[in-house]
Amino acid sequence: RKKEGKMWRIGIFLSLLLLISGCQNGNIFGWVHKEGANKSVEALLADAESMLENDKPTDAKIYAEEILKKDPDNSEALYIHAQATLQEAGFDIGGIISDAIKSADDQSADSLLQTFENMDINQVALAIDTAVNDLKKIVTEGDGSISPDDVDVNLNLGILKVLDAALDLVDFDDDNVIINDTDDLIQIDENYNVTINGEPVDTFDPNTLSDEEKNKLLNDVEQAITQVESAADNLLTAAETAGALDDENASIMELKKSVEEDLKTQLEDLKTKLQSSL
Repeated sequence: RKKEGKMWRIGIFLSLLLLISGCQNGNIFGWVHKEGANKSVEALLADAESMLENDKPTDAKIYAEEILKKDPDNSEALYIHAQATLQEAGFDIGGIISDAIKSADDQSADSLLQTFENMDINQVALAIDTAVNDLKKIVTEGDGSISPDDVDVNLNLGILKVLDAALDLVDFDDDNVIINDTDDLIQIDENYNVTINGEPVDTFDPNTLSDEEKNKLLNDVEQAITQVESAADNLLTAAETAGALDDENASIMELKKSVEEDLKTQLEDLKTKLQSSL
């Protein structure tokens, strides 16, 4: 009888255990795991992905950063960290890519830079800079869990580099304040048109600036050109990986052409003007 009573109590305990744990999304041991409790890289990756899926980018970023402390070259963690940082800033990279490709095919469509209209652009600029560094590391130093020529990584990186270059140029005084900053000299509109103190490149007179301003602007323009060239390389890699006969590939190549012919050409003209005035 004592043995029967003991077995009965065990049976009740197991029944209660199954009843409680059965509420955890069908996983009978779901109640045991708490996000972040298991510090293995695999568990933290799963937790980070879960947080992203549940629209909790700040938590996802924290888990990704824990992984990167242990494994700085973990490509999966770098990609999640980039995604989470952008999502935290309210920046929809998927929508940006869609708009960018559409604008390359259709000149009447909203262009890449117009997507900042209703965002906290100062916060977005910092997020983009972080995401660019994360994705660049996947391509150059990653552990191989994501291929360096991955379409998504290179397409995201190419577009973010263009935006990063544009925002760095616009933030002339490097104070991470972009909207309504009267100390910023240069602007780039939704059609990639570059203006300096309100003047387009072809009519801009560099002599309206001090030598210090000209040298600073020249340095910024040179860095932007390098960034845009690098972005074009990433877009080309994405296009080649996607496949030469794919319709999406053709759109990526149109975007690459637009970035090089519209933005890069104006920046090179501005560089020539500045150099000749010094």
